[in-house]
Amino acid sequence: MDRTVASVATSTAASTMSSSMVGVRKIAENIRKNHLEKQQQQQHMQQQETQQKLDDQHEHEIAGIGNNLRQSSHKIVTKPHLVSRMPNNVVATSDVRGNLGPASVVVQAKPGTDWIHDRWQAASDMQGSQIPGAHWIQLEFQNVGVVADRIILDWETAYADEYVLEASSEPFVVDANANTNSGVQKKKNSNNNNDEDDSSEKVWTLFDGRNPRDVADMRSMTESGLSPGVKEKRPLHVIHEIRLSHSTNDEINKVRHKSMRYLRLNILKSITGWGVSLWQFDVYGFRTDELQTSR
Repeated sequence: MDRTVASVATSTAASTMSSSMVGVRKIAENIRKNHLEKQQQQQHMQQQETQQKLDDQHEHEIAGIGNNLRQSSHKIVTKPHLVSRMPNNVVATSDVRGNLGPASVVVQAKPGTDWIHDRWQAASDMQGSQIPGAHWIQLEFQNVGVVADRIILDWETAYADEYVLEASSEPFVVDANANTNSGVQKKKNSNNNNDEDDSSEKVWTLFDGRNPRDVADMRSMTESGLSPGVKEKRPLHVIHEIRLSHSTNDEINKVRHKSMRYLRLNILKSITGWGVSLWQFDVYGFRTDELQTSR
């Protein structure tokens, strides 16, 4: 009988110890996961700070404007700077609200790191089910125009590579007669014999991701972090940088120095099948109140 009691006690103790070990492992795994997420967020913030420092050190004059760029205080402006985040008077809107943050998160002064609240997503649920159709998100530069030098799209792992960046001096108008739901504006057709410059149009294209030439010349891509929303290893940030000054497209080069009040990202197709998701929509360039054309 004593042996039986001893055996039961030993078995109970072993079971208790095993359960404790499982609990310890779970706690350790949660600590490790939280530590990894914090490291990824810190790494992303450090990369952004490094990029900002490089931007501050980089002197690049927009071709065709050069020494004609001046601040109202008559200081010569030679470096494009960030013009699209608050407290600049910039308003972000989109065609769909999605299930996460509002469109305004893409222009908040300090990029957020909250995976739920600090990104805009054209999805209907937390599984990333995409809202059908093409979509758009746009920036309105209030009270002042902007001349863009480069545009940075900080996507989440649910990104797109088929998209068109369009600029306008006036609010975009959806063409009711268009045979597409992409939102991409139809160019005007002129039947007269006048040599009308494309730059006279109210809407002009700055980048077309469907054009292999634009992609090869102007767009670069970097990835960082690990997305917590999927089981497989996928990046937390997919960053597309579009440098307008690298364009060899004559149509774009005719209009890329124009001042715009609106910049629309027409997202035609998700590359992952999930609803596309965007952390930041950044524009580097000059405000027109900083520019003064010499005569």
